[in-house]
Amino acid sequence: MSYGNLYRRNDSKYHKPATYDGSTHWQDYLVHFELVAEINQWDDHQKALELATSLRGAAQGVLSDLHPDMRRNYRSLVNALASRFEPENQSELYRAQIKSRLRKRGEPLTELAQDIKRLVRLAYPTAPLQVREQLARDCFIDSLNDSELEWVVFQAKSQTVDDALRVGHEYEAFQKGRHGRLTIKHGVRMQREVLNKENNMSMDKDEKSDKKDDMLREILKRLEQLENQNKSNKNPNKNKHNSNMKCAYCGKLGHWESKCFKRLDDEEKLEQNRMTTNTKSQMKYINSNVKVPGNEY
Repeated sequence: MSYGNLYRRNDSKYHKPATYDGSTHWQDYLVHFELVAEINQWDDHQKALELATSLRGAAQGVLSDLHPDMRRNYRSLVNALASRFEPENQSELYRAQIKSRLRKRGEPLTELAQDIKRLVRLAYPTAPLQVREQLARDCFIDSLNDSELEWVVFQAKSQTVDDALRVGHEYEAFQKGRHGRLTIKHGVRMQREVLNKENNMSMDKDEKSDKKDDMLREILKRLEQLENQNKSNKNPNKNKHNSNMKCAYCGKLGHWESKCFKRLDDEEKLEQNRMTTNTKSQMKYINSNVKVPGNEY
């Protein structure tokens, strides 16, 4: 039975470290494991056993390649894992990654800062902490991929990555609030333009409707005038416009001589008298030419 297992069983305050499969950064995991070991007060033998039982996947393959005695040696195990997942000869590779590192679309500033710190630590493992902080700050500013944000963070004269990160968060919060206000104003303006357009269309529609009503009234008025004119032609003596007419035959107002009833009556009587006179003349002529018998001589 191992001492590590015995320790876990007898201490209720045991803290279990996370597992490691080689897909994440080894140095980050090592920092986590060292802190857990300190909390649990493990010695190197216990740390070796705990680290060995926390390995998974590709990292577990490193364990199987070691000599059985080295598997229980904490320093040998740490060196083997570091050599496998973060070899020292990759410093140039990490420096190249720093130069090409740019903020991705939608990437949080916190994630970018953490990645820059990690790359600087791996690219310059022997540099003093203060130097790495300054390098990380400069690389963080260069990787922001936003000229305005870069200028704001640079002007703030930040001393560390964390200071630059705080300035970047403040700037983005301000820009987000400003964008929200502009969006609201734009929405209000668009709504006002839509309402004005609808009002103009409504006014145009009302104006067209009024014009149609005026045209209809004008047509009805014209039809009424034509109807009255037809009535006047059929009844000229009743037309108020004929009130100033004077008949040359009877001398009365309101009609012409051609429409004078008195003239028509007089002409009819005259015709009847003419016919009566002709009849009497014919009878007289006949009577004068008829011979009475016995009176020839």
